[in-house]
Amino acid sequence: MARSGNRTHLDEDPTLHAEIIVIREAAKTLGRKNLDDCTLYGTHEPCPMCASAMIWARVKAAVSGASMADIAQYAASSGTERWKWRTVSIPAETVFDSGEPKVEYTKEFMRADCVALFHS
Repeated sequence: MARSGNRTHLDEDPTLHAEIIVIREAAKTLGRKNLDDCTLYGTHEPCPMCASAMIWARVKAAVSGASMADIAQYAASSGTERWKWRTVSIPAETVFDSGEPKVEYTKEFMRADCVALFHS
């Protein structure tokens, strides 16, 4: 239905995470803001902004690969000032558990494959 990568650097917009773009495109394609029959897949754990957007869009389920710890480890070993990852260390699970409606969350799906994408 919708697919995207992050566009934060390409479009100089810090909110253009892949999940936000996918939610917008799915809503436009379906002609509705309620995505309660949709599952969003991501290569890594969604940040608090994206997890919150999934709740507001009523996304039924989210599946992620790499964890926040994986992202932090990669950023510490490979980040540069220009490409430094900015993070808010609130796990997606905490956001999902705090929101309504509840988002069914599956984490670390194909984790090793997703972590390998950081190096590609």
